Amino acid sequence: MKLYRWRADPNQPAAPVLREILQELLAAIRANEDGVRRNRGWKCLHDFRVAVRRTRSALGQIRRVLPKASRHHFRQEFSWLARSASRARDLDVQRLAVVAYIAGQTETGAHGLQLFEAHLTRERARAQTELLDVLRSPRCALLMTHWKEFLRDLPAGGGADARRPIVEVAGLSMSRAHRRVLAVGAKIGPYAPAAGLHRLRIACKKLRYLMEFFGGLYSGDEVGEGIRTLEDLQDSLGDFNDYAVQRSLLQGYLQATAAASSGAAGGETALRKLEQHLLAAQEKERLSFGQFFDDFSAADRQASFWRLFSQSPEST
Repeated sequence: MKLYRWRADPNQPAAPVLREILQELLAAIRANEDGVRRNRGWKCLHDFRVAVRRTRSALGQIRRVLPKASRHHFRQEFSWLARSASRARDLDVQRLAVVAYIAGQTETGAHGLQLFEAHLTRERARAQTELLDVLRSPRCALLMTHWKEFLRDLPAGGGADARRPIVEVAGLSMSRAHRRVLAVGAKIGPYAPAAGLHRLRIACKKLRYLMEFFGGLYSGDEVGEGIRTLEDLQDSLGDFNDYAVQRSLLQGYLQATAAASSGAAGGETALRKLEQHLLAAQEKERLSFGQFFDDFSAADRQASFWRLFSQSPEST
């Protein structure tokens, strides 16, 4: 779901532009909710989660357009909804990765891998049930109803920046998120702990969302080029995080399933090889992210970002 398409007058007040963005995100949540309920595949869940996360991010990053109390409340609620869908998504990614891994293996130990895949399938079904409980809950129903009403009735006043030109509000928000990416990334070396890479991944995601929200305010291709550079960095960090989650799921399975059958030894060996495969892939991403960050933080790229973020209504 690409959101780099809004075309707004840079002089337009921020509140109605933000409302339009949030209303379209709400439409995307609603459009994919039925597919999530019916378990129609990973793409419905992916698009649902992206729309929820973008909503949460907009509420967190664009700080002075909406009334503070309302913004804080809805941000908390969309954070809760995003967390509720996380386990199902992680299991989707893990199962697809295991299926691909099995396809490239010989028969030795394949039974152990197939048992792990069956375990993931059962866990995914359990996660689906838990997600359905959330989507059917009174809390979720109230969130959707109150959010729709809030956006419909959003006053022109709102927060302190509600009447400020959208290009100024966008520039300030993107500049703040951009500085965060540079500050977090500058502290990370080639052997940084996973927590540091995770913080950088989240910072990159927030900046990318803002650039996709507001790219239509600007002429030229500076936004598009900046997003492409950011995507390369974010993809590397996202792969690193996925491998870390997959290793955690596999380790939990190994700990919970002691050798019980005559064929268990061979199966465990295959699973240990899978664990080593995931570790090697994760370490590869840990080492390669530095090149992507160097490309992102290069002097000419930073100059382009700062020119973009400092534009006034008259200069766009």
